[in-house]
Formats: sequence, C-alpha cells, structure tokens
Amino acid sequence: MTEEEAKQEVTLEEPQHLSYIGKEFIADFIAMQVDLPKIAKNKDNPFYKSKYADLASIIEVTRPILAKHNFAVTQLIKGSEIITMLLHTSGQYLRGMMEFNKDLEPQKQGAAITYLRRHALKGILHIADEEDDDDGNSTVQKEVKKAPEQNGAANDILKRLVAGENKQVLLKEFLKVASKLDKKTREEIQSKLKGQ
Repeated sequence: MTEEEAKQEVTLEEPQHLSYIGKEFIADFIAMQVDLPKIAKNKDNPFYKSKYADLASIIEVTRPILAKHNFAVTQLIKGSEIITMLLHTSGQYLRGMMEFNKDLEPQKQGAAITYLRRHALKGILHIADEEDDDDGNSTVQKEVKKAPEQNGAANDILKRLVAGENKQVLLKEFLKVASKLDKKTREEIQSKLKGQ
C-alpha cells in the first residue's frame, strides 16, 4: 500500500459536538484544577528575550494529575487543524480546535504546530505559566489589587449557585478566578458545584 492509499484508508471520525460534558466530568475537572500547578518556564525565547514552558514539560507535569482525576488528553492533526481533546473515563469530553498555516515550509510548520499544541493544551486545561518574577513582588501586588474583585466574583458565584443557576455556566466563571481564591472559598464553591 502506498502512503497516499494509506492516508485515504485512515479517517478521523469527528465527534458530533464540540463537547459532551456531564456531572462526572465537571466534578473531576474541578478537583483536577485544584491539583494543577502553574508550569515553570524552562526554555528561553531569544527573539523576545523571554522564557516559556515547553510542550514536553507541560505534558510531564500534567499527565499524572490528569490520570489521577480520570482524564487523558490527545492532540490530532487533521488538515490544517490541531484538535485537542480532554477525554474523561465516563466517555465525556471537551474538544478544542486551532488552525495553522499548512503552506509554511516543513520546518516552520513543525514549529507552528508545536507552538499551537502547547497553547491548546494549556487552554483546555486552564493552566498558566509561572510569572518571571524572582522576588515575587509583582505577583503579590497583583493579588492585593485583585483580592476584592476576586472575593466579589466568588460571592457572586455562591449566590447564583444557591439560586439554582446553571452549574456549567458557573463552572466557567469559577475557573477564571479559582487560582486566586483562598483554599476555603475554592473548596466551598467546588463542593456546591459538585452538588454536595
């Protein structure tokens, strides 16, 4: 069989929906969020004189935490799209897609694919790189400035949970502020989102 014939034989069956999420997925996703750390920036970007976390280190840090919470991630390339899927043992999933320019030279295309896979993985897991701030001052200043705003957001989410608002909508809002909340508040919201 030629390579072209093999490509025609292999088809990627697309899920019907961008996501299929239920209670099991949400409960495990919330628990996973608590365990996922910020990722250390381990590589230098000489063009922008900055640092970043490479794809291998993101996978290395997140894989055992994903497994602990019944998740796995896969990334596929179909045409000019990178499809990232967060899979749950229940059969539920979350899928995201990013496009790349497939007209680039192979070397540049490979770099673009790796770059997009890294950002797609961080996006679907809702994780961030550590800040480049050796003395921690900018992080402390940001947290002090945002504390009232984040507490207000947490109180708003709690009130809306008690009022019976859609938990999937509130989960998205919670994930935006979760890393900035104190542990007690975070656990209280997680418990209510899980329905306990």
